Amino acid sequence: MRPISVAFLTALLVSVNAAAFTGREHRCISETALAMATKDVALECPLLPAKANPCDRAYEGGETFGDLTRVVDWYQDPMRFAPFDWTIRQRQTRFLRRMWATHNNVRHFQDGAATAYRDAHKCALDAVSLCDGLWYEAMALHYLQDFFSPGHVVTPRTGSNDVVSSSLHDRFSRRGADLTVDTGMLRELEGMTPPSHIYGDGRLDQQATDFLIAISAASIREVVEKHQRGGTTTQLTLCFRTRSAEPIKGSDVSEVMGTARGPYAALLRSDAIDPRCKCESEAIAQYQFTGDGDLRQGYYNLWGFRGAELIGVRGGARRVTDVGMLIFAEDPTGRMRRRTSCDECSEETFQGKAAGGAMLHFTNVEGARYRAQGLHLEFDGRWKKLEFSGYAGYRRYRHESRSDKRPEIGGKVGYGLDVLNAIVAIERTHTVDSSGKLRQVYAVMPGVELFISPTWLETIWKFVSRQ
Repeated sequence: MRPISVAFLTALLVSVNAAAFTGREHRCISETALAMATKDVALECPLLPAKANPCDRAYEGGETFGDLTRVVDWYQDPMRFAPFDWTIRQRQTRFLRRMWATHNNVRHFQDGAATAYRDAHKCALDAVSLCDGLWYEAMALHYLQDFFSPGHVVTPRTGSNDVVSSSLHDRFSRRGADLTVDTGMLRELEGMTPPSHIYGDGRLDQQATDFLIAISAASIREVVEKHQRGGTTTQLTLCFRTRSAEPIKGSDVSEVMGTARGPYAALLRSDAIDPRCKCESEAIAQYQFTGDGDLRQGYYNLWGFRGAELIGVRGGARRVTDVGMLIFAEDPTGRMRRRTSCDECSEETFQGKAAGGAMLHFTNVEGARYRAQGLHLEFDGRWKKLEFSGYAGYRRYRHESRSDKRPEIGGKVGYGLDVLNAIVAIERTHTVDSSGKLRQVYAVMPGVELFISPTWLETIWKFVSRQ
């Protein structure tokens, strides 16, 4: 039992960390890109390329350009470190603080990644020296590379439950997206056969790796040219367009069924066009989710994502164990933009009071004189760190030699870390009294709630199978 308990704790802490390119992928891409961009430049910086092969699984890392790209995952704000302050690597041994950052990683997804890249790249261009600029550029590349992982563009992190985010990320990283690249717009892309379809984290093929190396090298080249030649430069930037839909009857997101369109991502020049919506005509590289059935509705279809919820509550002699499966989830508040029939996006978003969703639950109840199993449907909402829900269903009670089926309703309120919440459940339920009769009661039960994504299930399985 102990290995399984340890596995659950480990999975809880590393869950969202797994929703990212591996450290080796980030390091390999950035180191190779640095060598490409500076092959004719004499660098005299403490931030040197790796002496060993940074793409080798056996390479342990050090104080190098690629390792700095890698450690961005360990902090909510890595830009607070001054150039060449290598205490940034100390968090490698500070497990809990490092994993906390992975649960607050909005900057690695959607417009968060686009903004983080733009800000860090600008810091690199405006730095007092080339060496300082390369320090900030190493961090900027982390967000640039994340932006071309389809799971990072589909997945909203702001206002979304961790298990929903991780489930979306995992599915679309595996599924990938069609990519369009204009190889004539960057010298690093000339002569290259770019991938027509790109996959996400941990699934990069050689074509996709070469593409990411090329755009990373182009970004580094801008920093080198700015510091060597001075003056201004037209910098690379990222464009993100969130999911959009056409209103049919009113303003509520439930009234746009079938008109939703998946998000859009592009790499372009900063002087091209307004990067908020119309990106296509000037894009260097772009991809959009337009034909995916799971993204054409006013909610995310989560059937088959394998995300699950475990609940344990107890009240008096009554113990309830609950396993839930995700069915669908709405976009977080304000994350879906209005679109007119002519495909123009407006600044107006569909407003909601909270993100919501639905789960199908299987429950097992143990009392002093009975056992019961049941099935119920739960609709929940989330506002910041507060979760609230209501559910209804049936349970079959087995006591003595009898079996009775009864309707059940209830609700719960929870607060916590999205992944692990403290909850209070209130139910109109049933119990068996001392005379053996089934009677209706109201129960108030405190407990805990744990959300499990496919990433965690894989982590747990791998850990337990090694024991």
